[in-house]
Amino acid sequence: MVQEKKPLTDDFGRSFCLVPWKRSRLGGLSASPCRHLVRKFRVPSDDRFSDYDPWNGDTMAALRNSLVQGRNNYCFHGCPHFSTRVPQEMHALFTGDSLIRDNIDLARAEYLEGVSRLHSKPIVLALKMGTACDNQCTFCSIHSTCSPYTLTGHSLKLAHSWFPFARQVVFTGGEPLVYAKHLRRIIGDHVQQEGKEVRINTNGILVREQLDLLRGFSKLVLSVSLNTSCSKTYQYLHGTDSFQKVVEGVRQVKEARQGLKTEIQLKMIIMRSTYRQIRDFTRLAADLGVDSLVFRELRWYERLKIDVAEKLMPGDPARGEALSAIDEASEYLAPLGVKVRPFAFDARADDVT
Repeated sequence: MVQEKKPLTDDFGRSFCLVPWKRSRLGGLSASPCRHLVRKFRVPSDDRFSDYDPWNGDTMAALRNSLVQGRNNYCFHGCPHFSTRVPQEMHALFTGDSLIRDNIDLARAEYLEGVSRLHSKPIVLALKMGTACDNQCTFCSIHSTCSPYTLTGHSLKLAHSWFPFARQVVFTGGEPLVYAKHLRRIIGDHVQQEGKEVRINTNGILVREQLDLLRGFSKLVLSVSLNTSCSKTYQYLHGTDSFQKVVEGVRQVKEARQGLKTEIQLKMIIMRSTYRQIRDFTRLAADLGVDSLVFRELRWYERLKIDVAEKLMPGDPARGEALSAIDEASEYLAPLGVKVRPFAFDARADDVT
């Protein structure tokens, strides 16, 4: 049974986190010093910050040193992942991550010794292609909180300078497949011929149209936000009648990439309109042959197009029902080798992960 616990300190007795999801705000950008422990880097999307180095700049050095000295004034209070996992589980996740394992000694030394300039390089690059999207999701904040943009200029140059070091390149949006032409150029120049793992966070609507693109990667992680098990709820959530199109797209990707390293992840947002569909969603995932499921809580903002009553608050019986259904999903899918990410309430987890 997934249980909610209070935030805890890590094994080193420090106030910083062993996992990369805590974020800090800096001039309209998301600066993530904790990400650097796993050498993950989000390319800044605003060319106005052309002199800003989010890996080794003065501000990031100050953030890291603040964390090392036990101050957390730059970060959100506590770690959302410690609310659902005990320290031993988190430490196992930390030490077992292949992206960390090869660099763990260097990363620890850089953090714990308070090095101002990191000697390491990022090995995961996250590129937010832009804000354009072919959905109008009621639960998505990008339409109400982000100014329109497309990733260009300095941001791309910065990304290109680190491509040689990266093992994985993550494309997010908006909807990254809307930028397929732009994405092809980036991938063709820097990713495909080097055999890097590509991760695309998508709503899945354009998957069938972009099968040739998706077939071309030697290693692919496709993370699809399906969020429900029925067309009616999908249309309510996404503003489009594309449920069946997404489902068939997932099937076709599996067929098109036979023999290639492929991981398909389905995501479901848990709210009042969806939590009763968890069991049907689980059966659908098994039928599609996906590799993992992620259950996410609704993160509600005042400017969202959805009523706050959709959020399952503490003490709500529906909240307990959702957790029980997710436990059942884990047990049902375990013999099939399908991983289920525990449900973290009020998580501030970035969608890149």
